[in-house]
Amino acid sequence: MQVAGIIAEYNPFHNGHAYHLQKTRELGATHIAVVMSSSFVQRGDIAACSKWARAEAALRGGADLIVELPALYALSPARNFARAGVALLHRLGADWLCFGSEEGDGERLRQAAGLAAEAERSALMGELLSRGLSYPRARAAAVAELYGGDWPQLITGANNLLGMEYIRAIQEIAPTLLPVTIPRCQTLHDGEEAGETIASASVVRRHLRRGELAALTRYLPDSSFRICLEEISRLRAPVTERAVERLLLNRLRELTPEELALLPEVSEGLENRLSRAAKAAVSLEDFYMKAKTKRYTMARIRRISFCALLGITRELQQTPPSYLRVLGANRRGMEILARAKEREGVPISSKFASLYRQHPAGIETEVRATDLYALAMPSVHPCNLDFTTKPVIL
Repeated sequence: MQVAGIIAEYNPFHNGHAYHLQKTRELGATHIAVVMSSSFVQRGDIAACSKWARAEAALRGGADLIVELPALYALSPARNFARAGVALLHRLGADWLCFGSEEGDGERLRQAAGLAAEAERSALMGELLSRGLSYPRARAAAVAELYGGDWPQLITGANNLLGMEYIRAIQEIAPTLLPVTIPRCQTLHDGEEAGETIASASVVRRHLRRGELAALTRYLPDSSFRICLEEISRLRAPVTERAVERLLLNRLRELTPEELALLPEVSEGLENRLSRAAKAAVSLEDFYMKAKTKRYTMARIRRISFCALLGITRELQQTPPSYLRVLGANRRGMEILARAKEREGVPISSKFASLYRQHPAGIETEVRATDLYALAMPSVHPCNLDFTTKPVIL
């Protein structure tokens, strides 16, 4: 058994994701396990389709096992996102971590990760941050000045950045996991241009949320398209943050600057800016624009906002995953689980109620996230979907 692990969001599952799975198989993976973001995603957004619909699409698209990356970690900066995903794959006993990148050369990414880590520890990094640069921009500028060459360009690609964080997480907590990268094809992460059959997830989401279903047939595998249609017909998709806009604004207005300071990624007085922006803003978009600066990226502000609504603090987000929840599997996925259950580590189960009894503190945030997601669906759904929805078994 050769188990390849993937960390993904599949928001939604499109042809680029199917290509990644196909290439992973061609590299020799007999089994593929995916750690997938649940109801919220790393860019600070609510997922367009439910985690169960996305899990089914991934299984029908070539994956064997889908486990949940809880919202607690999905709504975190790249480093925490990567560490949580790597920790869960390590618990599953994955042999590789296979990820897409703009670079496509794993050794170069490993070298870039080392240079980026050195640059972050330099005095120059602190100086650049003090000038108001965002962390990614400051790091790229520090690498440019310290090492030159094409290293700054290499570490600015969105997938390259995640890839470097995966490599660093592997070195720190899962040294037996082998990083393997596959070059992205046709389009860039979050790019606005689309190829003939592959578009970025942001382009696909825009078509989905606008109801432009004919366009989706170009970019989604048939099975994923059918699942999307089924979700739409049952008024479970597409989900947008607009449905919870007033809830979110109200929560941001309620929190004092001292309470805002406890949220992840809030530092250096940002809590005061957030408080002022929340009280003055008349929409979420207005809040984001008032809070955003050159130093604080839009994705960071968006993640902070949803963490505020879900009660995710900096301290809570820094705790390691306390459980591993199965969202879906096929026969090969069951084989991965059978082998994983022989290893020591956090409990693994497809039975959410059982996990909840063992680790209620770690799971309550996920329950809140799914309950909020149920409110955001086109037709409001009841609470406790985590307890009443069965995993997808093919």
